[in-house]
Amino acid sequence: MKNSWEVIPARQAQRCVQLKGSVAWKAASVVTLGTVGMLSKAFLYGTQSVTTHGREAFVKMLQTRKRPVISVCNHISVMDEPLLWGVMPAKTLFNPTHVRWSMGSADICFTNKVLSTFFSSGQTLATYRHGAGMFQPALDDAITLLSQSNAWLHVFPEGRIRQSKDYSMRYFKWGISRIVLETAMLGELPIIVPFFIEGFDQVMHESREWPRFLPRVGKKITVTFGEPIDDAIIQPYVDKWQQMVAEARQIFPDNEDDPRLVPFALNHSQAAKDIRRELAKELRDAVSKLRLQAGYPAENPHAHDARYYLSDEGYEYDVVQGGVPRPAIFKKKDAGGEDVIEKDTFT
Repeated sequence: MKNSWEVIPARQAQRCVQLKGSVAWKAASVVTLGTVGMLSKAFLYGTQSVTTHGREAFVKMLQTRKRPVISVCNHISVMDEPLLWGVMPAKTLFNPTHVRWSMGSADICFTNKVLSTFFSSGQTLATYRHGAGMFQPALDDAITLLSQSNAWLHVFPEGRIRQSKDYSMRYFKWGISRIVLETAMLGELPIIVPFFIEGFDQVMHESREWPRFLPRVGKKITVTFGEPIDDAIIQPYVDKWQQMVAEARQIFPDNEDDPRLVPFALNHSQAAKDIRRELAKELRDAVSKLRLQAGYPAENPHAHDARYYLSDEGYEYDVVQGGVPRPAIFKKKDAGGEDVIEKDTFT
């Protein structure tokens, strides 16, 4: 079976990394980012009640940073992106170096030349869903972007919208771990900042009634910018990963032209899965801490573990299932009604 990016038309697979973009592209980026940012700001502050915590410290860090930045947060609404960035100061919205890079679904955001140009100039990487996993071009581009510049990448590591009254989260997919580890290996250790957002789900709730296409107004929006995760917490994962890569290179010298590249055999090893799972939990814990500080109750102790979201039959659910972890294999029905066994990427 082909990977999803291999069957998506070439026009949708336009690459978005513009490290040395033309003057025209840079101008288009300024206009796109500034316009969308100001419209988001006008909507938020004109129709909602907005509160931010820690914004000034985050902006100061962003403006003075010497390393790449990765921000992570919960994903609660289709409005999270781009409305979230309406809370940023207006002066930052027209400066691409102070605006995030994000990830957008290729089958939605890159379906034609116009949309591809718009989202590319809006600093969006084309992400491929439906089983593409963590070794797809979008993550390669993100790692290249971060390791070759001091860019800011924002990620919703849950990989899908999760709406609940207490803002409990799903597990973080392991792709975020790959980005952190390989960015640090190829460049510098990124500054990782957790966010926690509330209220965007009330603006466009999944269960909203008619008129569904209209966002609701008068809602309370809160955006909490956490402090950067201590480098001392992340560095041991990076050191361990670099050691694993070095040892694997001696056994599988399949990238002799660049010793920094990860051997294929290591990428799919149990050791690699374990370190990605552990780091993803570490990042999730940082966001969860902000959630607890906001006054919400403690989550299910297994909420961070993808294996607990599988039913006895092997189907993945949106909430923790029972108290026993299942293997990363699940069933689904194909078009002919037959059970198809697939490996859950958990990425």
